Amino acid sequence: MSDQALHERFKFDEADLNANRNGRLSDKQKQRLVKENKSSKISGAVAGLVFLGIGSIFSFVFIPQYTLPGLQKHDLSMILHGLVPAVIWAFVWGGIGVLIIIGLFKTKS
Repeated sequence: MSDQALHERFKFDEADLNANRNGRLSDKQKQRLVKENKSSKISGAVAGLVFLGIGSIFSFVFIPQYTLPGLQKHDLSMILHGLVPAVIWAFVWGGIGVLIIIGLFKTKS
């Protein structure tokens, strides 16, 4: 690949190249990294919120309507078949969302 093709592909110029040869980033490269970091944090926040939503909203799919009102003594198996999967679902998908969001705060800005 020619030097010109590399310049066009990776969007750098002679000033960037000279700064890199001196062991530092140019201002343009720093700005690009800050912009990419902000974009990835926004994407991560959206993904974390989506997983939290999946964990909290869709867990109700596992809870049959007959387990909530008017429970009777023989309804224990119905509760276990509805609530246990819902709790597992909420912890797994909600946990993934929480871990993603915590990871956003652990990375450097």
